[in-house]
Amino acid sequence: MTSTAAALLAFLARREVLVGLTLVAGAPGLIGWGVAHIAIDDVLVGVALIVLAVMLAVSGIAVIARRDVLGRVALVGAGLAVAGAGLANIANGDVLLGMGGVGCGAAIAARIGRSLTEGSAADGWRGWWRHITEDRRGAVPADAASSAGLADAAPSVTARPAPAGVPRPRPARPAARRSRKRRR
Repeated sequence: MTSTAAALLAFLARREVLVGLTLVAGAPGLIGWGVAHIAIDDVLVGVALIVLAVMLAVSGIAVIARRDVLGRVALVGAGLAVAGAGLANIANGDVLLGMGGVGCGAAIAARIGRSLTEGSAADGWRGWWRHITEDRRGAVPADAASSAGLADAAPSVTARPAPAGVPRPRPARPAARRSRKRRR
């Protein structure tokens, strides 16, 4: 509990490195708790706690290294681990504790997962996706396109955007509309 309080205070003080350190420092305690659950034949809860510890440690390291997207993905994994521990508790007969774990874990995973599609993290994902899906094939020359029967094909597009400082062509503006009101 003290590492949770320390992480909360570091978060409120906007000290990212301290948040990362407290997340990493809390992981061994969670791993020990998970091993204790495994030792008393509560394997599912124990494994979920160990996965939670690993996800929090990865998130802490990502915070220290300033890898925002990796930290958020690890927190989504931590939320799913909490939900898994809740499901394991429900299976053991601890319905109230289990429902709390499922609800909290699902809320954490959903909220942090949603934050991956917003702001700088979304730009990181979009940039990565553009890099993965960009067309790296060379443009087909006009002679080759017409000789291959591709005369009706769309004009070739360059794979790379124009360098900085090069003006981009502006789209054509629609014709100005005239007022229907008659002048006298």
